[in-house]
Amino acid sequence: MDDISLFIAFQVLPSINVLQISRDHRFQGQELHPEYTIALISAVADHAQNLTALHFIRPVTNGIINAISQVSSVTSLSLSMNHTITDEALLMLDHLPSLEKRAFYEEDRRTLAAER
Repeated sequence: MDDISLFIAFQVLPSINVLQISRDHRFQGQELHPEYTIALISAVADHAQNLTALHFIRPVTNGIINAISQVSSVTSLSLSMNHTITDEALLMLDHLPSLEKRAFYEEDRRTLAAER
């Protein structure tokens, strides 16, 4: 995520219903600064009470899943994951009180290689 994208995202948080985050494929499964995404998701948890759907197009990290577990308003969650996600991280999502629908997609090495 670049600075301008983060600025815009923070400005519209109170009014969004759906948030889709697509991480840059050039990082080959690892975001250069995952703390940016964690900060955004933490702000979503605090300020986006209308958010009901959250979708990640690129693989998430355990830290990002931890932040997602704090977004109590989300009813629909879609995550792309790779082999680095732990069962403990996924269990944290069970604490989302409004979650009705979740979908997990595994991004394997063939998919990453095809996108380069």
